[in-house]
Amino acid sequence: MAWIGVAVATFVLSADGEVQAERLQKFLSEKCAALEWRNQECLRAMYRQDVVWWLAGKGETMLDSLPDEQLAFLSPLKGAALPQPDIERACGRSLLDVVNEERQATVEHGCLFSHVHLELGRWGAGDPSEFRSAAEEVKEDLESYRGTDGYQSTRWGMSVAQVRKLYRASRTKEGDLVMRGVVAGLGAATTFRFVDNRLFEVAVDFTVKHHHPDRYVEDFGKIRELLAKKYGTPKDSSKGETLIDGIYGAVGGVGRSVRGGHEELTSEWVLSSTGISLRLRGEDLAIQHTLTYRSVVLAGIHDLRERESHLEDL
Repeated sequence: MAWIGVAVATFVLSADGEVQAERLQKFLSEKCAALEWRNQECLRAMYRQDVVWWLAGKGETMLDSLPDEQLAFLSPLKGAALPQPDIERACGRSLLDVVNEERQATVEHGCLFSHVHLELGRWGAGDPSEFRSAAEEVKEDLESYRGTDGYQSTRWGMSVAQVRKLYRASRTKEGDLVMRGVVAGLGAATTFRFVDNRLFEVAVDFTVKHHHPDRYVEDFGKIRELLAKKYGTPKDSSKGETLIDGIYGAVGGVGRSVRGGHEELTSEWVLSSTGISLRLRGEDLAIQHTLTYRSVVLAGIHDLRERESHLEDL
C-alpha cells in the first residue's frame, strides 16, 4: 500500500517537509473523508500516549524527532510516569493492528497515522497542532497532579505547606520535612521529600535500639506482617551470603549477619500509584530499618534530576 511510506515518514526535520505534508493531506482528503474519519478520541489518546512514553523514557517515540526547543516546556517533567491512555478503548482493536488477516495495511490505520504525523509536522514547524495541544494537557495534568493515595493522611503531589498543616514537622536545609514520633509501636523519624514543591516520597527510619541484633529482625517481621494485612503478600528478597528459611521470624544469627553487612532483607509492595519498600540492612556495624513510600508518577522526576546532578559533578 502506497500510503505506508507516507504515513510513517517523519518530516519534521526533512528538507522536503512541505511535500510530505501535501502527500499526507492528499491521502487524508481522498481516503479518509470517504470513511468519515472523525475519531478524535482515538487521535488524542495516540498523542497522549507518545507524550507519556517520551516523559517516562520508554524507548523511541515520535517526539524524539522534534528539536529540543519545541520540547522545552515538557523537559522539566522528564522522568514522570503517568498512566498510559486506554488505546484499545479509544481506538478499537482494528486500529491497533498494522496489518489485517491478509497482511495488508488497513485504510483506517493509514488514516490514523497520517493524522498523527501531520500534526507532528505542524508542531515541529511551530504551527498550531493538536499533538502539541495534547502535550500541553499532559503537562497541566502533571503540574496539578494529586495522587489518590500516599502515606497516612498525605497525598502525592501535596505542597510543603499542605503537609505541614497535617504534621508538626521541621524543615531541613535540603527542603525536606522531618518529624519524630512513634509508627506502628516503634520510635521513628519520618522524612517527607519533595520535588518542585510536590510530595513524592516518605521515608520512615525506625530509631529504636536493641542490644541483640535479632530483635531488629523481629521488628522487621512485625512491620512486614502489618503491611501484608493491609496491602497483601509482598515480594520478598534477601541479599547476602546466608540462605535463610523463615527469615521473618526470630531466627538466630540473622541479626548478626545483617549487622555485619552480609545480609539484607527487603519486602516490596506495588500499588496503583505507590511503591512501598521495607528494608533491613547493616552499615558500619549498625542496623538500619527503613520503610519507604514513593509516588510512581513523581519519583522518576526526582531520580532523573539527581542523576543529571551527579553527572555534572564528574
